[in-house]
Amino acid sequence: MPPDAFFTENTPPGGVVSREELRLLLLFLSGATALPLTFEAAVQAVIGEGIANWFEFTGTLRSLIGEGKIEAAGCGGGIQLTVSPAMKDVCLRESVHLPERIRSKALFAAERYLEQEMQDADRYFTMLPLPDGGFYVTLRQGEGADMLMRITLYCADYDQTVRLREKFLADPEALFGQVLNYLDS
Repeated sequence: MPPDAFFTENTPPGGVVSREELRLLLLFLSGATALPLTFEAAVQAVIGEGIANWFEFTGTLRSLIGEGKIEAAGCGGGIQLTVSPAMKDVCLRESVHLPERIRSKALFAAERYLEQEMQDADRYFTMLPLPDGGFYVTLRQGEGADMLMRITLYCADYDQTVRLREKFLADPEALFGQVLNYLDS
């Protein structure tokens, strides 16, 4: 696909070169991952890997959801993205028009993130994008009757959510202990 100068102006080098490529990539990821694709995994696969910028990603994803090509549903405090049944065959067939390096890079990143999410079931982290560009971030330690902590915070931007996630997942017990110490003092 020929590069779109306006689109590529704010897209990192080596990423998608048009909105159509980004549409194909999001459709492909929504139907190709072994585990159900979460919003967070899509963010990591596309933005975290430098394939597209935040504004193009969210705008394109909103369009695909609005057109009914991708379905978004709440799941466990997060958002799960699935390609609509009518688009499943189309998106896999049309994905060959994407450069292989972009398709492989994004799929590998999404799969890696989804596997990490499964491993982090006890240390649960979700982010919900807000219209103002911020996020509600929920940190959870434990599950069901073994729930020790659940905190929801507002983060002003994506970078702040990434920093919070890294620190929380590195040592959730430390945060839990600090919250208890602070509230119990």
